[in-house]
Amino acid sequence: RSILFNGIETKKVQRDELHFFFQLNSRYDCLGIFVRCKIMNKVCPVILRKNNNILEILLFKHPTAGIQLVKGTIEKSEPVFQAAIRELYEESGIVVEEQRCYDWGSHQISNQTWHFVFCDTANQGLEDQWCYDTLDDYGHCFEFFWENVNTYHVLDLHSKYVQALDLIRQKMKLYLL
Repeated sequence: RSILFNGIETKKVQRDELHFFFQLNSRYDCLGIFVRCKIMNKVCPVILRKNNNILEILLFKHPTAGIQLVKGTIEKSEPVFQAAIRELYEESGIVVEEQRCYDWGSHQISNQTWHFVFCDTANQGLEDQWCYDTLDDYGHCFEFFWENVNTYHVLDLHSKYVQALDLIRQKMKLYLL
């Protein structure tokens, strides 16, 4: 089925979050392709703890993608806090109630809008390290550990996680003033 796009007859094909528009001539031969990307909304539940007066953040090692923060896609019409709670459970097994979640705002990272949600887990006594067999990532075992929020730069992190950790550290400075 063809449609008009900016006054040009086109055919629209959607694949995941990409929209492809094929410019058609009168014989329906493809003359050009236009691509429009939808910006993805991500949620990043932030887990912190104080250990021997050192502020630490929860990270994990993905078996194929390296060291990361818990993060995932917000489902259509899903409230941000519910997405944070769901992602945290799916990737770590940690259960947190909505009243223990706090909005830390959103920022653009790698053409995505990341919503940061601080999840207070102080009453849960989380281990120093653990492995969690994920429910949604092909059953991978994610290796969780705590890292000093001020020295994460020594880790081999993708630039988007460095940017996210920089934002989290800035946010912590505001709370510690």
